[in-house]
Amino acid sequence: MPLSIRAAAAGTAFVDGVPAPGGIGRPPIHGTRMLAPLDREFADGEERFVAVGDSILFRLPNGMDVQLRAE
Repeated sequence: MPLSIRAAAAGTAFVDGVPAPGGIGRPPIHGTRMLAPLDREFADGEERFVAVGDSILFRLPNGMDVQLRAE
């Protein structure tokens, strides 16, 4: 899986990468695309905060679309 999701104060943090030895994020090989609220590629290792009540829609490298909503 090319992403990490973790709890953050007042929401959720989405990171385009996975934990690696030493705690440093390793970005996915083929990239992840954010579809909403903006339509653009994620930067390697980019972290995006999703506040409670907000959501983010992204497309994984395998073509699957995923929506994450913080509650």
